[in-house]
Amino acid sequence: MNRTGYRCAEHLNQPVNWRGAGCPLCDADRRERDDARAAEKAARRRRELERREAHRGPQF
Repeated sequence: MNRTGYRCAEHLNQPVNWRGAGCPLCDADRRERDDARAAEKAARRRRELERREAHRGPQF
């Protein structure tokens, strides 16, 4: 147990600071969500660019 005795609400065995920060499992979950969100944003941007290119027609 860490010095303060605070534990993560979601991962009860993980010690955290008084604000609830510092749980390595929560950090990994957040990184995974952030990576998924970034991948979706990139895919959306790519689809939009492909759609625009398809509507432009040939460039002479």
